[in-house]
Amino acid sequence: MLNAKSFLAVDFGAANLKLVEFELNEAGGLLLRQYGFKSLGQEGTQEATRESAVGKGLHGLLADTRGSGVGLPDPRSDRHR
Repeated sequence: MLNAKSFLAVDFGAANLKLVEFELNEAGGLLLRQYGFKSLGQEGTQEATRESAVGKGLHGLLADTRGSGVGLPDPRSDRHR
């Protein structure tokens, strides 16, 4: 669907990170297009290392989803800001 409107949602949990892509369907409902999950490990539970763990996890999820052919934004581009 070239004209489909989709959006991302990110859940920053205590021990893991979830990234989902939804698309609006013709009826106005949501269609789950893609789901990604990444454990933050021990680094994600410690305040001193959490920011780095979340950044690495999010970058990894975005890199994995771009490889699947779904049009998620490149985190290095200005397009998604």
